[in-house]
Amino acid sequence: MKFNIAFLVSCLLLAAASSCWGVEVDATGMGFFEAGREAVGREKALNDAKRAAVEKAVGVSVSSATEVRNFMTVRDQVLSRATGYLKNYKILKEGPTPFGSYEVSIRADVMAGALVDDLSRFAKMLSLQKSPRIAVQVLPTVPAEYRSAANKAVSLLNHRLARSGFTVVDPQAVRSGPALILKLGVECSSKDALYEGVKLTSNEVGLSADVVRPESGEVLASASAVATTPGASPLKALDKGVEITVSRIYEQVRSNLARAWSQELNAARDIVLFVEATPNYRDGMQMLQAMRSDVPGVERAELIRYKNGKCRFEIRYKGQPQFFLSELEMSYFQSKYFRFKVKEVSDGVIVLRYSGKGGKVENGS
Repeated sequence: MKFNIAFLVSCLLLAAASSCWGVEVDATGMGFFEAGREAVGREKALNDAKRAAVEKAVGVSVSSATEVRNFMTVRDQVLSRATGYLKNYKILKEGPTPFGSYEVSIRADVMAGALVDDLSRFAKMLSLQKSPRIAVQVLPTVPAEYRSAANKAVSLLNHRLARSGFTVVDPQAVRSGPALILKLGVECSSKDALYEGVKLTSNEVGLSADVVRPESGEVLASASAVATTPGASPLKALDKGVEITVSRIYEQVRSNLARAWSQELNAARDIVLFVEATPNYRDGMQMLQAMRSDVPGVERAELIRYKNGKCRFEIRYKGQPQFFLSELEMSYFQSKYFRFKVKEVSDGVIVLRYSGKGGKVENGS
């Protein structure tokens, strides 16, 4: 199934106008329990009803705003956070059944605007995971006389990478989201030889490509190729040699980039998070507990300091810093825990400004 563009655009426009518009749905949940543990069955049934309510509200939005291959992933992500999308609910009917289960029927006000907003975030994260972002640039050590040929190599690789499904970005845009850098080096040497009294010139052109992590400059993988071309003009030979070496090196480069991207998406890294204008230390601790309990990928989180309304958290996160920030920006997270505005994101440091607490789901029964 292809994207339903008209529906998706209308949903996103509504979400942009307000992430608080909602729908009212009725749903029923069921929970089995052992004799004498009816309260356990009731809790399971209530949670099942809440999930069912969100599933009703999100059904059309999920299936229309995502491709089939992503349906289950996005649906499960949303439903795992079901209670965060409930503004309030009222129990209509409840009680044990003759079959050893407990049933609860509710009428819930589901924040559909927040659902659509978060669906677009999930879709964006899935897109980044499936389409690696790559910036190709020439090493600054490449001599000026070789730069024209090196730039040609950049263009050839950009074209091939884009055709293979990579997202090619400008090197200046690397900081705007997760990306890898492919740095190219070009070398050329010429040798003369006499053959039956005739002077022959051969040119050896070398091309290297290093996959580099932007924030640290660490080289994650390397590839290289060499081509020998005849001709008395080194620059013409260099131009031809670049075409040959790009062809020879491409499959290795593509494989290196795909492997490095997969590793980068799931690599554990340290993130420093500052939250300004936090009312008090207790609110800072509540933020900490929210991140520990409800942000997938957080391996460790500590509140290192609270001073003059500013919290400093140190986070060990399995994934890209931008993915961590996206989790905090989810409408469900902000409605459930706390709201903020993003002030700065750079090199593993995120600065937020606290703007209020989220609300709790109310039971109107």
